Amino acid sequence: MNIKRGLIFSFLLYVVSFGLFSGIQSFMGGQMSLSGYGLFWVINIPVVLGLCKWYFKMEAPTLNKGFMLGVFALIVGVLLDAILLSISSSAASVPFQQMAMELYGDWRFYVALAEVLLLTTYAGFEFDGTYTKPE
Repeated sequence: MNIKRGLIFSFLLYVVSFGLFSGIQSFMGGQMSLSGYGLFWVINIPVVLGLCKWYFKMEAPTLNKGFMLGVFALIVGVLLDAILLSISSSAASVPFQQMAMELYGDWRFYVALAEVLLLTTYAGFEFDGTYTKPE
């Protein structure tokens, strides 16, 4: 796994997903309903697959590499969440645990995580060597 490209992939995925989620939440009036999450999940498919295509441009895709990319992206995402939650909780004077429970206590959040893992694994399996730099 190319760590540098993996970090860039993970950071871009986090930023785009965060912006997409925030935009949908704002459009829905501040509360994310199941239909809002559904819209997020659908729009997230081309985002993840597009970023995967970029990542696998320099490395031959395989099922295992796709799975490992997904695991790596989820780990980086959790670390970025922890940083943002720490900053947000101190700025808003809300306990870190309360903010973390709001984020990690929703089953729909875990569906989004599973979607990322499944899509990166699928991309590793399905993408052929088209536009991939030979090793």
